[in-house]
Amino acid sequence: MSVPGAGAAVVLAGGSSRRFGSDKLAAELSGRSLLDRAVEGLPPGLTVLVVGPPRPLSRPARFLREDPPGGGPAAAMVTGLREALAAGAPTVLVLPGDAPHAGHAAGQLLRELVDSGAAAVVATDATGFDQPLQLALTRKAALALVEAAGVEGAHGGSARALVNRLDPPARRVALATEAHFDVDTPEQLQAWQLRNGAAVDAILAAADALGPHGRPVVIALDGRSAAGKSTLASAIVLRRTATVVAGRDFCSPRLAGLDVGARERLTDAEVVELVSDWRRLREDALEPLVGGHSARFVRHDRKPGQGHSADPLELSPSGLVVVEGVYSGRPELADLVDLAVHVGVDPEVRRRRSRARVGSGHAEWVRFLERGEDYYYSQVRTPAEFDLNVSGGGS
Repeated sequence: MSVPGAGAAVVLAGGSSRRFGSDKLAAELSGRSLLDRAVEGLPPGLTVLVVGPPRPLSRPARFLREDPPGGGPAAAMVTGLREALAAGAPTVLVLPGDAPHAGHAAGQLLRELVDSGAAAVVATDATGFDQPLQLALTRKAALALVEAAGVEGAHGGSARALVNRLDPPARRVALATEAHFDVDTPEQLQAWQLRNGAAVDAILAAADALGPHGRPVVIALDGRSAAGKSTLASAIVLRRTATVVAGRDFCSPRLAGLDVGARERLTDAEVVELVSDWRRLREDALEPLVGGHSARFVRHDRKPGQGHSADPLELSPSGLVVVEGVYSGRPELADLVDLAVHVGVDPEVRRRRSRARVGSGHAEWVRFLERGEDYYYSQVRTPAEFDLNVSGGGS
């Protein structure tokens, strides 16, 4: 669609990329940088204002920096809004530079702004949670945000709190997960790349072939540690609305209290039972979700030295439930799991991922987990016994 007047798009492209490990906006997606992918879907005719350090970009753009730098996304937004207003823009879009479909989403928000006559539009996710860095604003609303930021320009402030000060409030528009998915980690980048790949295609095709049977479809993504199960689950969510249950949240509460000696005295079968408390997984998560109800439970993390989380996690029901984790396809859950998928990956890739995940100081812990997995995948459920075998990616 064409942009009313000479509109502007403020692209938030600062940040340190600490979780990614390098400049995530320069990461390649199908031959283009992540930042390029973010802006490619923007409507034509916009002045593109990128708030962040200069980077190569295929689309003409002006690069700005907040003063002082490092003030956070709210300060970056205000910097861009000030520049857009100074240039006389009648409408302003705000989008994150680390979301591959942010430009396409911005176009959706602009259409809603024009069609509804609202002063401002903010994106929400499928649960109704606002995405305050994805906005379409009239000039009046943009001015209001700049004024609300005050002389400090929202330095160190909250973008959510700033947007919530709009009066009247921004019109809320639900977007598909793909439209607001952002990349903070290499795993999230890989999930984006896998979303239209052979593994996700095969899993969804197999799930669809099950046909309607009066309750949510449950997919178990099973496989050894660091095979890529959680990444594959994220890729599925980019294609379908789904509730994801993380198997790692259901280790036995006893595990955190065992020292090295106690772990070494366990049999391989006992390791499996401690790493995956299938009874809690069944009763606290799968049974409520299969029944169409919310699931609420306390998480017990299996990482070395970790115990239970203080705050219960609540998962909303949906028509598709994806439980991902080692042992998630175990026989005791077969009556609830409709499609058991074994996720495999090249052993060297998996070892590299595992070392990066737990660090060099936890070699004993890795051996402990491997004992249980060796037993389970040879004695309890071999890969050939699963409904489907897919690859968890090779990076």
